[in-house]
Amino acid sequence: MQEMSIIGVHSVIPPLQPFAGARATEKANGYAFILSEGAVDAFPYSARRLNESQLALHHCDETQIPIAAPGTSSGDLALQAARELLDKYPEIAREHIGLIIHVHSTLDETISGSVAGRIQHELGLRNALPFGVSQQHVCGFFAACDLAMAFFSSGELHGLALIVCSDKWLSPLFRAHGPKIAFGDAGAAALLRSTDGGYPRMVAVTYRSEPELNAAYNGVTMQFDDRHVQTAAKVIAAALTAADLSSRDIGIIIEPTYPPNFLQSVSELSGLQHAQHLPRSQHIGHLSAAAALVGLQKTMTSDLSQADYSLLWQVGMAGDFGACVIKS
Repeated sequence: MQEMSIIGVHSVIPPLQPFAGARATEKANGYAFILSEGAVDAFPYSARRLNESQLALHHCDETQIPIAAPGTSSGDLALQAARELLDKYPEIAREHIGLIIHVHSTLDETISGSVAGRIQHELGLRNALPFGVSQQHVCGFFAACDLAMAFFSSGELHGLALIVCSDKWLSPLFRAHGPKIAFGDAGAAALLRSTDGGYPRMVAVTYRSEPELNAAYNGVTMQFDDRHVQTAAKVIAAALTAADLSSRDIGIIIEPTYPPNFLQSVSELSGLQHAQHLPRSQHIGHLSAAAALVGLQKTMTSDLSQADYSLLWQVGMAGDFGACVIKS
């Protein structure tokens, strides 16, 4: 498998703001249901609008998540993250960047291509081919890495790849999924190239989509079940196999911001209980499409004892799974 060197990672995370959301309770085949007569019961509520008994009824947990200022778009967050990342490496000529992939998981699935084009134009990346990856439900980073690896392997890409992930949620309805999960706004960018000594390396990436495991609307609140645990473990195992490693070789794990019982079940089934789990903020929420890249950034700057290999994995609520192995 083609390996990629991670030159650098940078993230833009807006300030934390209080948020409390109640989950929609009906199956949705699209977004038209928010126009129905009962839609008032599907929208999240501000904690200030609900008394204690109502909060209990609607299963709201108040938390803090990054929320971008009004008027800030997903493209703005992406451009800021990409610009600030490239500014850290003035020695890298921008004409050497041959590929831009923008990733997002929010509603407009056609926007990523135009955001990639905006990044290309505003940052003067004239030789870069722009791509968009949409609607992989927080696992788009893994699909983008797969795509970048394919370009490197084909010999069509001799320079660097810029992967940029961002989300800006336009409605509080779509931020909240169950009492324990809320999605925040963020942007993050990574600069990658074919294997080069002196940098951490991404030695394996796996991505898998299982639409029948759509967990976003199965009951009153979002929940994962044993099928999600088993599939996540299979995707992790596939990444380890591709890297020619066993679970015992992994020293650090970067997990998604999901309920602890789900994470523990995946860790146990994958044989990863021994690994150090990168500390997660208890109040930052899930950073949507940017979550995986922010996790990668934390790995590269962690104060944990240095491990030869780290594992980063994610699960999307619509049945998307991703994992990658990083060699320090």
